[in-house]
Amino acid sequence: MPIEPPYYPIIYVRGYAMRRRDIEDTVGTPYMGFNLGSTKIRQSTSGAVKRLIFESPLVRLMKDYCYRDTYCDGAEKIDDLPKRPVFIYRYYDSASRAFGDGDRPEIEEYARGLDSLINEVRSLVGGSKESFGVYLVAHSMGGLICRAFLQNDGLGTACNREAVKKVFTYATPHNGIEVKGLRNRLPPFWNADNFERQRMREYLAIGSDTEANSLNGKYGPESFFSLVGTNYRDYGRKRYVVDEDSDGLVLIRNAFVRGGPRAFVHRSHSGPLGIVNSEEGYQILRRFLFGDVRVDGRLRLINPRLPASIKKMKNGARVEASYHFEVVAGVRGARGWDMERRTVRERCAVFRTYDALKGGSDAGHVSPEPRLFTVFLASALTTEGHKTLALSVHIRVPVPDYEVEGRVHSAEHFEGSVVFDDRLVVKIGERNGESPRELRYGWSADGAGSAPNPVAPEGKSASGAPRYRIPLKSNSEPRFSAALEVSVEEWR
Repeated sequence: MPIEPPYYPIIYVRGYAMRRRDIEDTVGTPYMGFNLGSTKIRQSTSGAVKRLIFESPLVRLMKDYCYRDTYCDGAEKIDDLPKRPVFIYRYYDSASRAFGDGDRPEIEEYARGLDSLINEVRSLVGGSKESFGVYLVAHSMGGLICRAFLQNDGLGTACNREAVKKVFTYATPHNGIEVKGLRNRLPPFWNADNFERQRMREYLAIGSDTEANSLNGKYGPESFFSLVGTNYRDYGRKRYVVDEDSDGLVLIRNAFVRGGPRAFVHRSHSGPLGIVNSEEGYQILRRFLFGDVRVDGRLRLINPRLPASIKKMKNGARVEASYHFEVVAGVRGARGWDMERRTVRERCAVFRTYDALKGGSDAGHVSPEPRLFTVFLASALTTEGHKTLALSVHIRVPVPDYEVEGRVHSAEHFEGSVVFDDRLVVKIGERNGESPRELRYGWSADGAGSAPNPVAPEGKSASGAPRYRIPLKSNSEPRFSAALEVSVEEWR
């Protein structure tokens, strides 16, 4: 069966099952949660409330891309595979009393099993070493199993690791799980210590001086996507054991690998309103796997200014300010979902101190020029009648909180005031040989509902992608000026 890139076989790796009954419930289903959808409500233009139905990632891959499972007549197929197969890695079968001995293996054993499954897929699918490939799509602990296989040389073969073209994780605790009051010390039963950083470094084969969320040079971070949930409220009682800046289980700051692309969506860790069972999760997944353009946005040449009243008070006094950058990005034609959503209210806005933005000593390892978004786009998904790719980015910067010598200065503060608040529309032209794509933009404040302003590329990013610079300047006090640097990269 010939493989047609980018439609490689997909292997789904589910998340953690804590209790015995959770394991038995898991192994008693064929798709291990990848088939779960969700139903919400939305209001139509007439005012009527209608159901908004998301079938599930599995069903949508079947309907949109002709992927198929590998089951037939009550068995897993060993021949006559579908052209685009989805394999479910049933690693919990061995821990089940129905299918195994009931003992929980260590995560290293699950990683070895993933290596064996890829080897089996290779033999079933066929093809040369160069043409064969797979995608790994994982939820929660499933992402750590994937990383153990990819990063620990003792848990798999180099040939199978090289076959992994892309990895997509939903709500994976890449830097561990932190429970209130336990200082990252989790109970030893039910293999819960898999989420402690010390234990993670063991099965990921990284040193104590390396962050647990580092791929450690074992896999290209550009091909490893982390989808981060920011809605802790919809995760039931478990949400009370972690802080609010989480998906209900995994802290936002721990849910992505270092150096890799990521996106933030207002979804909880799992459940009916969970991140896997979401329209935005699927839309981001499909564009990462099958899209052809990657767009990154980063603030450059930042020049934050203190208000006149604070400048008068300064006179050698220590002044501190906290900046939050809110970003909501979406594509043309999207209804009810975002490609990126980072807001103050949902505790996930981009944060920088005044000193860090100015490049002062407080910056530390934090870049003074923050990344605002990474979005993958697909030319095949452009809406009817359009040849260009289009992206909308709403950027909002609330007026900072100021402290003078440790005291909050609120004499002239009005809640809800902003330094900057505008929506940018970016349109990206078709590829024209080796020439950079044409890029046009427009701000809503300028009365541009489209993108009338052309902009030429200025240099290239670290990956060699053309960079475009879009001016961004506020008209209210305290004034804030910067440039939004947009890089457009051909994605494979």
